[in-house]
Amino acid sequence: MTPQRLLVVVGLPLGLLIAFLSPAWTAYDEFTHFARAVDMAQGNLEPTLSSEGIGSHIPTAYQEATGQIILDHQEGRPPWSPTSIRALLDHRPDGRTTFIDTRPTTASTPVAYLSAAAGAWVPVVLDAPGLVVLWASRLASLAVYLAIATVAVRGASAFRWSLAASALAPLNLALASSVSPDGLTVVAVLLTFSIWTRVEAGDEVGMPTLIGASLLLALAKPPYFLVLALFLISA
Repeated sequence: MTPQRLLVVVGLPLGLLIAFLSPAWTAYDEFTHFARAVDMAQGNLEPTLSSEGIGSHIPTAYQEATGQIILDHQEGRPPWSPTSIRALLDHRPDGRTTFIDTRPTTASTPVAYLSAAAGAWVPVVLDAPGLVVLWASRLASLAVYLAIATVAVRGASAFRWSLAASALAPLNLALASSVSPDGLTVVAVLLTFSIWTRVEAGDEVGMPTLIGASLLLALAKPPYFLVLALFLISA
C-alpha cells in the first residue's frame, strides 16, 4: 500500500467520524471560526465595522443553538445524542441576526476560511439549521485537507510515509475535520515540506508550484511563511 493510499483509506473514514460525531461547536474556538465562515458565505470576506464593533452578523438561531448545548450539559443530558441533534435541528434562521466578535479570526486571511465558507454557502442560502451548516463546513474543510495532503505525499521525493503519518496525526486530523483555519495551515506546511524534499533531491520544480505553495502557506496563517526558510538551507 502506498502512503497516499493509506492517507485516504485511514484519513477519510476517521475524518468523517470526527466531523459528524464531535459535538457541535466544541472544537477549539469553533463557534468563532464558524461565525467567520458563515459571514464569508454571506459575502463578507472580512469582519465589518458596525455600531456594535468589528465583527460578523449571523443568524441568531445559530447562536441560540450553542445555548442548547450548554442547557443539555447543565441538565446532565449526553452532549451528542439523537435527542440533542433533533433539538439543534429545530434552530432555523428566522430573519433575526446577532453580532459576533470575530476579530480574533483576523489572525488568518480569508484564504484560511475559504473551504469552510464554500461548504457553508448552500446551507446558508437555504436558511438551513446551524448544525447542517456546521456539518457542511466541516466536510468541506476535511475534503480540502485530504486533497492537498494527498498531493503533498504523492509528490514528495523523500519522507512520504512521515508526511502521511503527520497528516493522520489525531490532532491534525481533528483540526482538519472542524471549522478552523489551522487545518489548512497544517496541510500547507506539509505541502511546503514536500516541495522542499524535491528541491533537496535536485528534482525539477516549476516556478508556479513554488509560488503557489508559498502563497498558500503565507496566506493560511502569515507567521508560518518562516517555514520557507527551508529553501534557504538548500540554496
